Amino acid sequence: MRGFSANAKIFLLGNAVAFFGMAMYGLLFNLYLKESGHSEGQIGSILSFTALGAAVAAFPSALLLENLPTKLILAGAAIMTSVFYGLQGLWRGDEMLMIGAFFSGAFLSIYTTSIPSFFMRNSSVEQRMHLFSAHASSMMLAQLLGHFAGGMLPGLFMRMAPELDFASAYKTTLFVGSGILLVSTLAFTKIQ
Repeated sequence: MRGFSANAKIFLLGNAVAFFGMAMYGLLFNLYLKESGHSEGQIGSILSFTALGAAVAAFPSALLLENLPTKLILAGAAIMTSVFYGLQGLWRGDEMLMIGAFFSGAFLSIYTTSIPSFFMRNSSVEQRMHLFSAHASSMMLAQLLGHFAGGMLPGLFMRMAPELDFASAYKTTLFVGSGILLVSTLAFTKIQ
């Protein structure tokens, strides 16, 4: 880590925060939908729109990388993913949830496809293997901790507010995860 550029270090921090929030969200979104009265078929349809959004956005994201600063892409995609995560917690109808899933998948795809380009621009040939390794390790640790926090928070919220049901506790935790993802953009704005 000592040899990494300041931009790479800032990215690693922001990305760890982002993946912590995304892991919380990813862990509970299905459970939230189930507790909100959606059937397994409806949940599968909603989630398939996440994959569709990711697939549709993959090619245009490569074009964005050629024309916009990576810092802007990382921050913008994280903000928009967070926004659509939050909207999915507010929307009730299947159609609106599918729209939210599509756009959250699309913006998450743009975010993840910008990472290798960022690494290439902010590391030397000698550093790249170590930077990719540090990224994968920090991402896995952040996801592990995010899953742990996502699993603990609904119970904590229900103990703090006994009137909450599971759907409300899951929804509150989804908003926390979305908010943490949004906070990650502060790091990305510091990239030079």
